[in-house]
Amino acid sequence: DRLVKERLRAPMTGVDIAVVRWRGLRRGGRDSEAVAVLERFRDTSGLPSWVDGARLVYRIGETLAALDSVRLAEIEFRNAIELVGTDDRDLVSWAKYSLAECLLRQGRLAEAREALSAARAGASEELLRKVSEAETRASVGGER
Repeated sequence: DRLVKERLRAPMTGVDIAVVRWRGLRRGGRDSEAVAVLERFRDTSGLPSWVDGARLVYRIGETLAALDSVRLAEIEFRNAIELVGTDDRDLVSWAKYSLAECLLRQGRLAEAREALSAARAGASEELLRKVSEAETRASVGGER
């Protein structure tokens, strides 16, 4: 609660503005434009701190996956995992789960099972449910 209040008082950064625009575009079903906003920010401003940068890269991957660009999304999820290291266990777990979903959609079941296993470490209850569902799909052969 205190952190939220402090964050609200702080001026918005460039990444904050890009994420607000991204979120609005995604809500409006304009995923192609949404990913372009984040990619443009990354390309012109570089990545902010490693955790914020990893979140930005994760959002790019998330949007690319929604656009069925799973190979490109896979690359972004791998980049997010590398960027964040161990500094945000929740983000790492979500990125590994999202990577596994991309791998499942590509039929790369063994790699997907490995990523799902890794996603379990530090996963919330919500994520554990999603991981379990994905593990079931991985054991029977793939996509949703």
